[in-house]
Amino acid sequence: MMSILISGPHQPGIDIDVYLRPLVDDLKKLWSTGVTVYDAYKRQQFTLHGMLFTTITDIPGGRSMSGQSKGDKDCIHCLDDTETLWLNNSQK
Repeated sequence: MMSILISGPHQPGIDIDVYLRPLVDDLKKLWSTGVTVYDAYKRQQFTLHGMLFTTITDIPGGRSMSGQSKGDKDCIHCLDDTETLWLNNSQK
């Protein structure tokens, strides 16, 4: 299990890919070709495959991780089908 917590004034913002690129590269390798590891119990080698099972984020973090940005397409479920309505005399 791997966890990462980046918060506060030193969070990477749009530069999160610097932290995640090594993880993505490793996951792609584990998913496609796997890595050869040794099973001490059976005393033989086997190919280990892996995948990302789940992530837990808040809404801004999830939006950042999925490549979505703030704006008029704010619903993470509707995406391009999101309909917007600007209120009169408001910035919302």
